[in-house]
Amino acid sequence: MERLQRLLRVFITIAQAFCAPAVLFILTLGTAAGQGYAPQKDECLRCHGPLESFVAREVRFTVDGVTINPHRYFPHDSKKASDFPACTLCHDPHPQPPPKGYNDASANVYACYQCHHNHTFKRCSQCHE
Repeated sequence: MERLQRLLRVFITIAQAFCAPAVLFILTLGTAAGQGYAPQKDECLRCHGPLESFVAREVRFTVDGVTINPHRYFPHDSKKASDFPACTLCHDPHPQPPPKGYNDASANVYACYQCHHNHTFKRCSQCHE
């Protein structure tokens, strides 16, 4: 898993030079290749949804000393279900049913770095005009 994460970081760095959709495509391939199967978003939302209430939950994820809610639309001002990223961009699928006390230690925010390219979670206007 660590090897896959390192490989994804390299792909992200390369893809950032081209465009944001390339990053999402590469991340999706990386997750699917690492797991052999990547469930679709609607499969995850059967238990974790519906999407509207899932997005409204206050999720806290600390990365680089900053606490964020990573469950966001791409772009953030969208409210279209199609603009909510695939769950497997950031999470490894868990067994069904998940074992008692299951905690997803695989969660990551690599997909966020396509726009938060300096690995910061400041507003764009804090760095760009």
